[in-house]
Amino acid sequence: MLIGNGVGPARSEAILEKFNLILQPKYPDNHLCDCKGIGLKLASTILEALELPDEVTEKAACPKPPKPK
Repeated sequence: MLIGNGVGPARSEAILEKFNLILQPKYPDNHLCDCKGIGLKLASTILEALELPDEVTEKAACPKPPKPK
């Protein structure tokens, strides 16, 4: 997410050693799985990799589908 415009993997890694990257939904009903090409599994992987605080993870996570009856 940081890579581009002169920021490569090494610089990104150095930044992430000292700073947290926050993924905050723009609107309360936005979830990662609303993004094109991101399903439940990939959304879970992204949230885990970013090591976000629980309150942010809960907001960005995909809502669980209802259990079949």
